[in-house]
Amino acid sequence: MYTYYLLAALLPQYQEYLWWKKYITTLQMGQFCLAFLHSLQLLIYDCDYPRWSLLLILPNAMFFYFLFSDFYKKAYVPPAQNKKDDDINSNKKEKLVNNKNNNSSYHQGEKNNKIITNGTTPNNKDKRA
Repeated sequence: MYTYYLLAALLPQYQEYLWWKKYITTLQMGQFCLAFLHSLQLLIYDCDYPRWSLLLILPNAMFFYFLFSDFYKKAYVPPAQNKKDDDINSNKKEKLVNNKNNNSSYHQGEKNNKIITNGTTPNNKDKRA
């Protein structure tokens, strides 16, 4: 882990070759799980270690696990909801472009087979007056 950080900091031109960042994050998350389980043993076995330390150790392990988990999700997991939103937005943009090409994106509706565009009829008579 520290080798990765050393190489990434000292040799930024080689960061593209440092492919193991994702796996280091996964291993660290596993490490926090093991630290939590190991500390949890104090509740089961009596070994002359102060139990009050659990008040510090267990929340700390959970806190770091959730921090690394959040980082992992943001860095390596493609968000499905954002992808759906992007697809919807791209479809709307595509329809708008297609409509502009047909000059129909500015139409507000049809009434009695006459196209109403921005409050005027095709013969440029103002409908608002």
